Amino acid sequence: MRSASARRAKSANSPGERSCTSKGNNLHPVLPFELFLRAVWPTDTAKQASRITGRSLRAVKYQLAGQAHPRYEDIVAMLRSEHGFEFLQHVMGEARPKWWRGVQKARGLGDMRRQLQDQQRRIAQLEMALD
Repeated sequence: MRSASARRAKSANSPGERSCTSKGNNLHPVLPFELFLRAVWPTDTAKQASRITGRSLRAVKYQLAGQAHPRYEDIVAMLRSEHGFEFLQHVMGEARPKWWRGVQKARGLGDMRRQLQDQQRRIAQLEMALD
């Protein structure tokens, strides 16, 4: 009986073996996802992300711990949220393709036009107050 146990022990998987499908690195497909979530919500990160993505609190905690990858649906939900453009900027990082430069230019011009309108409104209010 002792020799049978020894044979079984040799054929058993050792706890140190890993899947052969490893990509060779520990990077997530969307690396900045967890970093972005923590930057937007420094406290209650998991709860807020769960609310946006619709995933369970447990699943989000696994993502934040780096033990699970974000799903396509998570990324789409984040892009469609109030933080979508900010998330897109975070994902784009240093990338500067032509279409992205156009988006940034249009957004910058829109912001400047809104600021100009606000300033003109304040000027008009001050002028009316002086009369």
